[in-house]
Amino acid sequence: ARYDFYGRGAVRILALVPLLLTPFVNAFVVKKVLDPRAGLINWLFHDTLKILPFRVWVDGLAAVALTQIVTFYPIVMLNVYAALMNIDPTMEEQAENLGARGFMLFRKVTLPLALPGLAAGATLVFIFSLEDLGAPIVFHGHPLARKLMSFQIYSSFISETGQRSPEIAALSVILLAIAVSGFLIIRKYVSLRMYAMVSRGGRWKPRISKLGVAGHAIVYSFLVPLLLLTSLPQLGVFALALSSKWVGTFPEGFTVKNMAEVLLNPRVSRFVVNSLTYSAAAMGLIAVLGLMAAYAASRLRIPGISLLDALATMPIAMPGIVVAMGYFYFFSQVFSGTILDPINIVAFNPGPLLVIGYAVRRMPFAVRSIFAGIQQVHVNLEEAAFNLGARRFKTVRSVVLPLIALNVLGGVLVSFIYCMGEVSLSIIIGTLNVERAPIT
Repeated sequence: ARYDFYGRGAVRILALVPLLLTPFVNAFVVKKVLDPRAGLINWLFHDTLKILPFRVWVDGLAAVALTQIVTFYPIVMLNVYAALMNIDPTMEEQAENLGARGFMLFRKVTLPLALPGLAAGATLVFIFSLEDLGAPIVFHGHPLARKLMSFQIYSSFISETGQRSPEIAALSVILLAIAVSGFLIIRKYVSLRMYAMVSRGGRWKPRISKLGVAGHAIVYSFLVPLLLLTSLPQLGVFALALSSKWVGTFPEGFTVKNMAEVLLNPRVSRFVVNSLTYSAAAMGLIAVLGLMAAYAASRLRIPGISLLDALATMPIAMPGIVVAMGYFYFFSQVFSGTILDPINIVAFNPGPLLVIGYAVRRMPFAVRSIFAGIQQVHVNLEEAAFNLGARRFKTVRSVVLPLIALNVLGGVLVSFIYCMGEVSLSIIIGTLNVERAPIT
């Protein structure tokens, strides 16, 4: 966001690659790479280069945390990037005129103004890590990984074989309470300061400095290892897809049979189209409802408005499997005998339920990102539009929306990606009618 260097666009794209895979896939590849006997890290640094005198073994909570860091850090990056691009350059220029330079300029001006984006990303990662199920399942062989609440809810549900269990509900409520408490604490901290700026076109021409040779060396020495580490799961998926098996350090038996079977199989194509259709419809709902919720929570001063902000964020804290079962019981009771009744296997259409479920589950990504953007837009700009005769809808469309376009785009794209990778709802609801099931 602030420096121009060779490969800047490619770095920005590669940094988002971890979002394209589900936590299950990321966790599986991380486990293969860090395997103490035949993992890539041990093969390279212990067996081949002899740099490490011991084998690296990461398991349990450490492995779960590493997988979640690799998977979720792009969420923080997207929100912080949008926040940095929204900063009025004249604010930093005024600080430089008063003698602020380098780290002091960043600490005193840039970081405080970008704090809403950082807080939005941190909130989402905190909540998403709490409810993540993929990494705990992959590393469940370690007793500490089995003690995570998300895994306990999952294992309790499996043992109950779909029955209504008070223990599952109690664990879900505790998980929800922790997630909401963390969200409210971060929100309260951010609300202690003002971040709005009366921008004069600075958002369209941000401050970007060209790096010299030393700057390129510093940036590459940090970014190259980071991108290699976070790209290992994606590279591992490609290697696995083009191999017949993966037992040792590397995949064995190059083949394109797996790819050809997926591309030429009409059933798989139908599942892909279903996923794209459901996710695109959910993305439209997320964009509209997320903008409305974020704007209302940020601008309206009416009793209980903070509750709306909390309600818009809470769904992401609910384990997906619990939400799916709630939808199953609700629609089977309220819409009994219709195409929305999951028990009516012959006529049931999972599309509407999946669209609603995707939108509700993934809307918090958009809400937090848009809310952070609105916090950086000074209310004086809207009041000026009101004084010139514009109504609120026109003010939001013509003044606010162009200024927070990056926040909206970033939040909606992240929501779309996670809609495509939604597992719990897709398994429990989608498989009741396989012909209309999504790819997951």
